[in-house]
Amino acid sequence: MISTVSSNCSIRRSPARAAALWLAVALTVCGSGAATVPATVPAEEPASKSVTAELKAAIDRARDKVFPALVSIITVREYYSQGRKRLSRSGGSGTIISDQGYIVTNAHVAQDGSRFKVILADKREIDAKLIGEDPASDLAVIQLDLTQLEPDEQLPVAKFGDSRELDIGDYVLAMGSPWGMSRSMSLGIVNSNDRVLANFFMDDADYEVSLGADQPTGMYYRWIQHDASIAPGNSGGPLVNLKGEIVGVNTRGTGWAGNLGLASPSSVVQDVVGDLVAFGEVIRSYVGLKFKPIKTTGHDHGVFVNAVIEDSPADRAGMKPGDLISAIDDEPVTVRYVEEMPALRRDLSDRPVGSKVKFTYERGGDKADVLIVTEKYEKDRGDRKELKKWGFTVQDLTPRMARNRRLPSHEGVLVTGVEVGRPAQTAKPPLQRGDVILAVDGLPVVELPALMKAYHEIIDQEKLPEFVRFDFERNAGRYVTILEPKDEEDDDRPAEIAKAWLGVEVQPVVKEMAKEIGIEGKKGFRVVKIYERTKAFDSDLEVGDIITHLNGAKLKVRSDEDYASFQRKIKQQDIGDQAELTLLRDGGELKISVELEPAKKTIAEAKRVKNRDFDLEVREITFFDIANRRWKPDTKGVLVTLVERGGWAGVGHLRIRDLIIRIGEDTIDGLDAFKQAMKDIADSKPEKVRMLVLRGIETRFLFIETDWDSLVVE
Repeated sequence: MISTVSSNCSIRRSPARAAALWLAVALTVCGSGAATVPATVPAEEPASKSVTAELKAAIDRARDKVFPALVSIITVREYYSQGRKRLSRSGGSGTIISDQGYIVTNAHVAQDGSRFKVILADKREIDAKLIGEDPASDLAVIQLDLTQLEPDEQLPVAKFGDSRELDIGDYVLAMGSPWGMSRSMSLGIVNSNDRVLANFFMDDADYEVSLGADQPTGMYYRWIQHDASIAPGNSGGPLVNLKGEIVGVNTRGTGWAGNLGLASPSSVVQDVVGDLVAFGEVIRSYVGLKFKPIKTTGHDHGVFVNAVIEDSPADRAGMKPGDLISAIDDEPVTVRYVEEMPALRRDLSDRPVGSKVKFTYERGGDKADVLIVTEKYEKDRGDRKELKKWGFTVQDLTPRMARNRRLPSHEGVLVTGVEVGRPAQTAKPPLQRGDVILAVDGLPVVELPALMKAYHEIIDQEKLPEFVRFDFERNAGRYVTILEPKDEEDDDRPAEIAKAWLGVEVQPVVKEMAKEIGIEGKKGFRVVKIYERTKAFDSDLEVGDIITHLNGAKLKVRSDEDYASFQRKIKQQDIGDQAELTLLRDGGELKISVELEPAKKTIAEAKRVKNRDFDLEVREITFFDIANRRWKPDTKGVLVTLVERGGWAGVGHLRIRDLIIRIGEDTIDGLDAFKQAMKDIADSKPEKVRMLVLRGIETRFLFIETDWDSLVVE
């Protein structure tokens, strides 16, 4: 995530820096961000030392007002990739702004979050819930679970200052938790108080698209640019003046332009926070116009209409691209530069939904008025879901998403990903990312809840239908596909027919090696391991023996990679036969007879089970697992062979090669016990599942958090 805030709390005091600090502080009255320093400096004290001390004292006071309310935020977030819903952990920062436990942070810190944990200044971890988020301003509000605090506990609260009083050159402090580490602070100055992200190489008309096609962030607002050091993990942290007031919320930073940080001004933050707390969203008006500053258009007044969104209020009112708006509600309007554009957009969006707005515009030398009734700006992106048993993910279409894709309407559900090898991908024809599902088994799919209802009705049937029909649109064509909704069955690969086996591992001995070990001119197979609890282990065989003949026949060794040919020869015998081995040992030759036994199940033959709730695969352990890992002979459990990084198990730190030996209070002695334990969990749906695993030489507990609500149709 693009983040912002400090990487250290130290202030470098080189002579040049000290002089610069003295000049800036002594000659500037910095509004709400100014440090108060003496007009004169005692003669006996060096100027740089005195100014540094005064600045340090101001920083300390500001820090102490905000630091107690500064928090770290851990977000368990959902993301969708390759047809699967996955989970990840991310970190950000925030500030407690109310004794009711409200915390302001960035929308991209809270976005897609299913769970939030907040680390307070005293290191306590408290659960929190999302109150509301506003991607357009990249701001969000979460609230602490007050029941987890001490009775009558008073929360530390930071106060807002007025960002409109900031001047370029004012000192500011950036606070937060860089890279997920503990709280930090850095000092910088305001570089610009009306920054937008346009540059010399960008067409002004493309500015909104550059902020995000489906969900632009920053189209209504300008940022505070500052150079206080910031780093990922500090997104949502406060920008603080030297009075100890929040004057901004750090939102963006760049790693390629020095310490270039951007913060949402407190004047914006307070308005957005108020709406989020009151309504859970920021309600904005929408007219459907896109503008371009007149700087390059040849006009000397007004604002240029660069685009009119199809079927928007402006489109229905008859406005056209190329119109020049000269007044809004009889107030003259002129926008020369891209920096002036957010104010115009915000003026229109802040009007109550349903407002009648009079636009005066010029077209072809004529002037006209038009009355446009605003509509509510609907959310940019639709909700997302995973159809896990069928192997694909979908997203509800919003009007904006439909327009961006030139779809005839926003009815239907967008396919966002398809999992390889699953029913959606093996359908005929396969579903693809970008398809719009319009019907399931003949029933119209107008929006996402209709699709999810059909999905759950089908998968909950005692006997699944043989096929499910999907009607969908692709590249303006209307298609039909047939999906086979079969359950994913357990691995039932058949074991090989039992064959004879000798419980040893051998290494081929060819010409070069034979010379080195003192048997020049001879070939064979050197015994490198004798498995315990086998007939071979009970025989007179020893590690280091060179087997040259089997049942009197000379063994052929083709290369130093010819490991398997010895056991192939053994398999040609019958179980219970005596294998007559001719050996070389200590320079002499001897013969040993070993009874052949049934071959052990190999790792490749071991049965496996997938659990799609936790996104993991396990298999039964084999004789060779126990031997090769030097486990105790009575070791039981199931071995983890696959963990999806973004699944519940992956987020809970389960790893490939872990041996699961207990789930909750249930001992796991094999696949049947594992399947039963996971079935019981699916039935009871606990918030947290405890697993005991063997990892290397450690036996450790893992606590895996679940999110059963995300699997339920809404």
